Amino acid sequence: MNRVVGAIVYNWPLKLAAIALATLLYVGLIFSENVQTRDVSIPINAVGKSTGTILIGELGEVTNIRYFVADQANVTITSANFTAVVDLTQVQPGTAPQSVRVEVTSADPRVQVQSATPAFVSVHLEPVKTTDVSIDLAPGQVPDGLAIGDPQASLEKATVIGAATDIARVTAARANIPIDSSGIDVDRDIQLIPVDQLGERVTGVDVEPATVHVQMPVFKDRSTATVPITPAIVGSLATGFEVGRIEASPTTVSIAGDAADLANVVDVDTQPITLDGRTADFDVTVGFNLPQGIRTTGGETVTVHVQIRAVNSSRNFSAGIVLAGARADRLYSLSAPEALVTIGGSPADLDRLNGATIALTASVADLGPGTHTVPLSIQLQAGLTVVAISPASVTVTVSEVPAGSAAPSASGGG
Repeated sequence: MNRVVGAIVYNWPLKLAAIALATLLYVGLIFSENVQTRDVSIPINAVGKSTGTILIGELGEVTNIRYFVADQANVTITSANFTAVVDLTQVQPGTAPQSVRVEVTSADPRVQVQSATPAFVSVHLEPVKTTDVSIDLAPGQVPDGLAIGDPQASLEKATVIGAATDIARVTAARANIPIDSSGIDVDRDIQLIPVDQLGERVTGVDVEPATVHVQMPVFKDRSTATVPITPAIVGSLATGFEVGRIEASPTTVSIAGDAADLANVVDVDTQPITLDGRTADFDVTVGFNLPQGIRTTGGETVTVHVQIRAVNSSRNFSAGIVLAGARADRLYSLSAPEALVTIGGSPADLDRLNGATIALTASVADLGPGTHTVPLSIQLQAGLTVVAISPASVTVTVSEVPAGSAAPSASGGG
């Protein structure tokens, strides 16, 4: 019995090591049988990108994976089983690319990914920048037999959004305008494309708005003419005012269109010019209200001067004559006791006048005895003017007051 026990425990460390090695080799054999490699096509996606940054370029895809399958029964391996991502949480935006590990995982828990190709990818993360650029209108090839006018866009500028290095290359947002061979005028929304100074598209840059509305005349039988400009006046002035002179500068405009459309155009109206509530002269720059199919070939606007003046009228009043500067020791006799005065002004001011309170003045302060022709005058409130006085003067006879008599006031008579 002792011999048996001795044989078992003899060199027991070596025997234990042998058993462990055999077990490890067996497990390795089983593992190696379940580890496989496969060519795949798994797009690499980015996660954890911070707000206000943009990823430059493509991340590519994983082309090969090495994986272990714990239980190969009923396991189907395709590229769709796997997800490949790069975590950008720790990536700082800048101008230089950075190397980031690619993590590949399986949706099936029985499949464990051991490695992937590529294991790392180059990541270029930049801050997002925005800037405004001009809109460039670029008509396409003009078909034979047609002519075009100047294109007009609903906007002058657009905003481009992208990585700082890409935005620095953008010089304009271009609208490529197609021209239909049928000769139909262009009146549509056209996509805006960010372009560099050579006119090449800058990829990775967005444009806001994405489109611009463009209008452009297309002529089959183009003709031109120069016609007068007619200012279109609308609305009402403040009470008591009226429109005086209206002047357009320039007074004419050059227009173009198909000959048939142009034949009936004798003048061109401006866009409406409102008068509402105005009380003084003003200048305004407006566009034109063009007939269908007609376009200007020169300026797109005209400056219009509108004169505003108070509404003036006149009324006649019979006014008594009073003496100014009469002396107590003189007698004064007038050829007429009253005269007709015509006063001009706004209707509102004239309505406030009362004939009974209007008086004409004859100045007699320096007159000695005898007969004198004295002009008549009147003082009026601001805004009123004397149009006429009839008669303009009166004859005043001056005499001495008899001794012991009281001097009477002025008297009229023939």
